[in-house]
Amino acid sequence: MSQPIPADLAEAIGHCVAGRWRCLARQPGSLESATADPLLVAIRRAAAGAAEASRELAAAFAHLDGARQWLVLGEKVPALRALRRYLAGLQIMLEGRFGAMSAALRHEIEGAAEPLLHTLDSQLALQRLLRAGALASRLTIVLGMHRSGTSALSGLLCRAGWDAPLDLLPCSTHNPLGYWESLSLMRRNDRLLQQFKRSWFDPEPLPAGWEYGEAARAWRHDVLDLLPAMFGSARRPLLKDPRLCLLFPALIPWLEGGDLEVFVVLTVRHPFEVGSSLAARQGMAPDVAVQLWLRHVFEAERLSRGHRREWVCFDRLLEQPQAILARCQRGLGVSMNSADAPADPALAIEPGLHRQRLDQVQPAALAEWLRHCQGAGEIALELHAVLREEGVAEQPQGRARIDALHRHWLASTQAPLGLTAGLQEADWFD
Repeated sequence: MSQPIPADLAEAIGHCVAGRWRCLARQPGSLESATADPLLVAIRRAAAGAAEASRELAAAFAHLDGARQWLVLGEKVPALRALRRYLAGLQIMLEGRFGAMSAALRHEIEGAAEPLLHTLDSQLALQRLLRAGALASRLTIVLGMHRSGTSALSGLLCRAGWDAPLDLLPCSTHNPLGYWESLSLMRRNDRLLQQFKRSWFDPEPLPAGWEYGEAARAWRHDVLDLLPAMFGSARRPLLKDPRLCLLFPALIPWLEGGDLEVFVVLTVRHPFEVGSSLAARQGMAPDVAVQLWLRHVFEAERLSRGHRREWVCFDRLLEQPQAILARCQRGLGVSMNSADAPADPALAIEPGLHRQRLDQVQPAALAEWLRHCQGAGEIALELHAVLREEGVAEQPQGRARIDALHRHWLASTQAPLGLTAGLQEADWFD
């Protein structure tokens, strides 16, 4: 007689199937010392109820360890066979212990072999880089929509002791204090988007499952090659490119592997100000700008959940840079002294560059903007209001509000017309 699979066990199996070892607080291939993690305890407890199930579980994880060893040798075909045995062992254990499982869970397990192969391969490549000392094990990632202060925030952090890429994008009249991002990474990110006939200024989503495909795997391979040259011997590397809001899924194999400690800092600026900045700079229509704002912000929020992160409001960054810096230092768990800072951090912030200001806008102009945005403007305003409330995005009720807004947007959104008319990739950095 079948029994329902406990929720914690189903969650743990999901992590095992997807290679989310960070969520299990363990490296793959071993269940030893599992008492330290409640999800692994759930797996051991399930198997302990029957000798056959226990044997199947042990054999499954032995196959997983074998797959990793094959990948170290560069042998993907036998690695894939071993992963299929690993997944089959998990399925046999569950069915033997609980009877029939749900169709959704069975489908998840049966279709996981090839994605898991590429996830493990990417994780092992990152491990090699870390063990060689070519990259620090702590990485700070700055995310945010273009024109939302990602450059100002990155400049603040880098002047305070974080390490900027060595191949910095040069300053421009649009950003005289610098972009603080890697030119080579930006170009590689653009090439990945172009492979899907997309650009950062196209609010259409990337194709479903793109992060498991060959283009994403090649991107990860190239980024691993770029990182040592970008950061040299940096101790606190900082990675920033607004395109990473869209490309974050391709980073997940690394971030979930448990080898890299990641701290995410997200900037958010009022959508009207962002749209006004894009309109002034390139003549972008309000409906296009608000769709871009929503996609970047929703993606960055959703995909960075579960990681240590801080939300930074653009106006507060300009008004209280030292307070923002202190929050980021606490979030990363470091206390930097003056010797770590190559320059006064406040020099990275110039309030006079805040050209499009909501407090200088007439109500009629805001109403006209909302009319042009055709419903997306109201969603953006409410999302911005949620994210401005400190700590709310990390609370269950806050995330429920964000998820409800996301569903509303997905149900109502329609691609605006003339999205890329007159826009050129070379004109856009931040």
